[in-house]
Amino acid sequence: MNALGSSLLAGALLVVLAASPFSDLRASNYGDLKRTAAADVIQAESCSTLADSFGEVANTARETDASYSRLLDMRDLGERLHDGCREGIRALEALAGEDEAALENLYRSEDWYEVNRALATFRYWQAWLDLSLSRVNPDERARVTDLSRARRGFEAASLRILYPGLVYGSWLGLAYVDQADGREDAARRRLDLLSEALASDPDNPLLAIVQEERRMMDLRAGKLLSPGEISVGELFTPATARLAEEQAFVLLDQHRKTEVGAIEAARLLRRLIAQGFLDDRLLARMLAYQEEIVGQDLGVISRLLEAEYAYAYEQYNSTVLKYRAFLAGGGNGLDLTLYPFRYHFAVSLYQINLVREAQAVVDELLKTPGLSSQLQSALYKLDFIVAESLHQGRPGEPQATRMREAARRYIASAPDDPDVASAWLALASVASDDKSRAEYLAKAGSDRRLRENIRRVELDAAVSAFQQAHRDRDQQGARRAAENALEQLQSLPRKQQQQLPLQVLSVQLRTALVEEQEGLLEDIAQLQTHPDLNASQARVLIWSQLRVLDGEESGDALLQFVAGLPQGGENAPLDHELFAFLRELQGEGRYDRLAALSQQWLPKLETQPQLHRQVWFLHIEALREQGREAEALVASRDLLAAHPDSGNAWRVLAEQSEASGDLFGAERAWAHIAAAEPEGSPLWLEVSMHRLRLLARLDAADRGCKLREDIGVYNHLLEAQYQQDLQSLFRDCP
Repeated sequence: MNALGSSLLAGALLVVLAASPFSDLRASNYGDLKRTAAADVIQAESCSTLADSFGEVANTARETDASYSRLLDMRDLGERLHDGCREGIRALEALAGEDEAALENLYRSEDWYEVNRALATFRYWQAWLDLSLSRVNPDERARVTDLSRARRGFEAASLRILYPGLVYGSWLGLAYVDQADGREDAARRRLDLLSEALASDPDNPLLAIVQEERRMMDLRAGKLLSPGEISVGELFTPATARLAEEQAFVLLDQHRKTEVGAIEAARLLRRLIAQGFLDDRLLARMLAYQEEIVGQDLGVISRLLEAEYAYAYEQYNSTVLKYRAFLAGGGNGLDLTLYPFRYHFAVSLYQINLVREAQAVVDELLKTPGLSSQLQSALYKLDFIVAESLHQGRPGEPQATRMREAARRYIASAPDDPDVASAWLALASVASDDKSRAEYLAKAGSDRRLRENIRRVELDAAVSAFQQAHRDRDQQGARRAAENALEQLQSLPRKQQQQLPLQVLSVQLRTALVEEQEGLLEDIAQLQTHPDLNASQARVLIWSQLRVLDGEESGDALLQFVAGLPQGGENAPLDHELFAFLRELQGEGRYDRLAALSQQWLPKLETQPQLHRQVWFLHIEALREQGREAEALVASRDLLAAHPDSGNAWRVLAEQSEASGDLFGAERAWAHIAAAEPEGSPLWLEVSMHRLRLLARLDAADRGCKLREDIGVYNHLLEAQYQQDLQSLFRDCP
């Protein structure tokens, strides 16, 4: 059941269970009930009041979306109260003894009626708690058990014909159980029967709930409500807000199938948000429809939805920008639990290498009280990852100390996490003595994935130095580090050296040393057929192979290797490393080599559009950097022919056409780009100014004057330089 209707349900379910005439005991809160339940025997005359009080706190827990543990504890409380009252009944029977007249009077008394109502009421509310448990139980199989127990409880309560409130409430509960079981038709029949039963009592609060639930079922079946049914133009009531919300999400479901409905759904959601119905639950539902909602105007909450959309697609730069916009627009002032989203923000900051900022967000979150255990564990893990990154980026004792602290917190918070062995390995890497290192390595050894890493821990310093030197394009430094690491590797026992990870490492190190490359290609080829080779090791071997081939004196070996790749073949490790090698050539300014290799590779990538485009971009850049403008223009046209929907391809063509003197072609390309952008947007203004300058060079006054007029509408949005250019171009326009 939707939380928007929970308060209405709460009132109704409590109303139909009339208060007990016994008022000498009133358990005012949960704590009072727990203290009362501690007794083995509860006085029978108190049970009715206790049952009603238990109903109040149980329903409050359901209404406020209490945690699984709280719901479970409350159900146990109901059991203890029930058992205590049952012993109270037995005590009353014991007082009557064998006197049949006394027993007959007891069984016919109002007290006996109320006590038995109380016992039934405890079971009734336990069924509602079971229904709630079935929705939040972390164990999927246990949820089935909870739901089955709820059904049995409601079925038993529905037989208590002396207590109509229990019967009607149980029928409603059984309808919700049927819904949870996916038996929508059965749920509808129960609601119809309940509606008929309550028809003679139009003021019964349950009737309104039943009618609302029937409308909700119609909605979920695709029968949309008319505007009048959800009070368009008026303030929502809790009931109409629930209907409006459900209609919004039915429309979003429609949009998934027909691409129609998102605008109307957004209008309803915008009204709900404006009227204060936005809460964590509604936000969670909206996040489930990110694809449909993103782009719709929902106020500041749109920025948060856009941030989460970007995060889901690992667009971390966009995530950071959108989340910052959300905060700047007043997001912190919303009554929402933002901690999970701040965690995503921290992850995104880390992913775009804003590690210090990520650290600040994590530190702030870790100071926040009341975090869920799951989120806190995730934060401890991220804190360790961030600390490890800072240490790797700038090794030193302050960073090492922080990494130790973060690793220990992570281990303490999640000792069974599948990745926790990496924290033990990190501790080993900065251990100050052999005893500690051995202890940490032994604990890291619980993760079989780290077996090879563990054996290499003594090599880490030299290997890290080699990798850093390579990243810095420090050939001399890489040679020195490779020599050091290879020396350490060769000092290990022969048996260890023959292990596959260390053989692969040896190949990588030998690649950096000219004097160690004899027979290296043969060793690489042999290792590439090893049955235990994993993806990471395969990439290292390809990394080595490419560089050894590139170093052959003839210079043709690598070109022949690329030419021999299968047509349309997809080899992720090879593709990754070959593209990385091309980027390395780009960084080194070896454009002749880049042009030749990319030209050889392009025909092989026609079935991989994304990689195909990226290699095309590198190829065109290489041609341009060599001054081969005509070839670059032809290549730009070929790129566009292969990827006509690529905005970047159109931009490359526009830029290259202009560079090659084809001003007409350049203007046409910029015009195509502009047509795909919202008029007045920053990109549209930038592209349109490109067009205007080209039209001026082409002396195309008619088109230039029209474009100048179109741009002038947004003069207030233009940068100062653009404003100056706009004033200077086509000044004679009418």
